Amino acid sequence: MSTILDKISKPYLKLCFTVLIVSYLAIAFLFSYEDIVSYTTWSVNFWDLLFQGRIGEFYAYAQENLRQAPFEGFCGSYLTIFPWILWNFPLYLTHPFSKSITVDSMPCILWSKLLLIVCILGIGVFSYKIVKDIFKLEEEQAWMTVLLSIGGYEIIDSTVYAGQDEVIYVFLFLVSLYLLLRGSMKGFLIGSCMSVTVCPIMLIPFLAAFLIYEKNIVKISFGTAFTLIPSLLFEIAYRNDDIYQRTKEINTSGVFECMMNGDLVGTALGSVSLVGVALVILFFVCYVTEKEEKDMEKGFFLIYAISISFFIICFMAPFNVFYRFGIYAPFWAVLVVLKKTRMNMNVFLMTIISYGRAFCSFGYSPNPELILTQNWNSKFLMAEVLSGLDGKIKMRATSEMISSTLGDKYFTALFMARTVIFAGALILLSINRKRSDEQFCISIPYRFSMFIYICSSIVALIAFGIGVWIR
Repeated sequence: MSTILDKISKPYLKLCFTVLIVSYLAIAFLFSYEDIVSYTTWSVNFWDLLFQGRIGEFYAYAQENLRQAPFEGFCGSYLTIFPWILWNFPLYLTHPFSKSITVDSMPCILWSKLLLIVCILGIGVFSYKIVKDIFKLEEEQAWMTVLLSIGGYEIIDSTVYAGQDEVIYVFLFLVSLYLLLRGSMKGFLIGSCMSVTVCPIMLIPFLAAFLIYEKNIVKISFGTAFTLIPSLLFEIAYRNDDIYQRTKEINTSGVFECMMNGDLVGTALGSVSLVGVALVILFFVCYVTEKEEKDMEKGFFLIYAISISFFIICFMAPFNVFYRFGIYAPFWAVLVVLKKTRMNMNVFLMTIISYGRAFCSFGYSPNPELILTQNWNSKFLMAEVLSGLDGKIKMRATSEMISSTLGDKYFTALFMARTVIFAGALILLSINRKRSDEQFCISIPYRFSMFIYICSSIVALIAFGIGVWIR
């Protein structure tokens, strides 16, 4: 920790990093959630079957749930958890099935979370390198990018609380993006292939980036096919597996289908998908953009196009279709710092967006069946502190109180709609680079907004405390 802080000259950045590191460590040690336990269990299942020569029975074995994962059965390609599989091989060695069945102990879960921490560090390193090495910006802007990339509530909640996988494929794609900006198309394709294999939704930002740098239709087709090779081979291998075929749509093709069928707009030719229209426009603009632009301008357009792709995924798709909300943060972080004269406004908007998404995820939902991260499982150290409780604290308390006071419609307008509007404002203002910066300004210093942004996970812990007190 001291090594990192020694390299930072600005006092406010040191303070932000101190708060951030403490937040990560505190939440990692205090909480365990069903997702991280399930990922850990499924990854060890793979090694059980591999050494028994039964890898083709992965889905049936997952349904048997002999190692007692919180979620019975696995949906989608197990290539999506392959980083977990490789990382958790030591857990298989220390937990042979005949002697130790479950892998949900504190050391096991912390080891599994360590993979996510490694990816977090990787995101920080490559977001820094993109800003400092590619765009040649100041040291302060590079460190701000790191903080914005990994310091928001959504990323911290996903990583060290829930133990979800988004930072893995975001890290892989960020590396591929860095290689593309350095001029390595092969490196970009290989990194994108790994990212898309772990999470098929990453095909959208991949295409946006690829179409900017490649105009040959044949090469575009072959490059896209290359990124899909592992997924296509897996599909062929498990084409006769009934369990896989029945459940794969939950985490793969079904996500794309729900995104496209969510919000329909009536036209003279019939109803069309709002998300589909947005993606077609994005891909078309990326394709027709001339490749011979100046390197810096092309680099900015690349970051901007990718940021728009994540706006479509995270803010335009129907509620809860793809709920890994934090995937936009590293790419928007780069976008935010590219123009220093507009830093006050950009960091302020980024902070409002993060808090808006955090507040919604505290438990409020128009549909009670679609509540996100409402149960904070107080395992590990919290199990002793809260020994009088059953281990699950409802996080809906804060948002439900406000919702019941305002009414559902007004709550949605004030919090959910506002978050989307502010996200759209950040995207629109970022492209306005040639006009006077005085047209859109705010007096709140970006250093203050940055600190408030970093404190979002602390606010979440306070909300947890309120939930305990109300209960």
